[in-house]
Amino acid sequence: MENMGIDISRIRDALLEDEDFLRGFAIKVAKQKPLQELILKSVIPNVATKNDLKDLETRIIHYIDKRLDDMRNYIDKRLDDMRKLIITTSTILTILLSALIGIQLV
Repeated sequence: MENMGIDISRIRDALLEDEDFLRGFAIKVAKQKPLQELILKSVIPNVATKNDLKDLETRIIHYIDKRLDDMRNYIDKRLDDMRKLIITTSTILTILLSALIGIQLV
């Protein structure tokens, strides 16, 4: 895109890299009444409301509580399995030891 010897694309690229220019341009655009509604319509769908955040907080708390309950149940089951294993092992050892030393259990 060349216009009367001026490279418009180079100027455009330079302006797009200039943060001060972009900031000023954005302010000028945002102050234009016809564009304000367009800007708001494009931004509002991405804005979370207090209710959205409260709902998210509630869902996160429920998720964490569910995960903690699952973890507690898993740990309780594993501990129960370990108790059963210890009781079984101690019973077998008692029987073997009593047989080794010749003591009869009732």
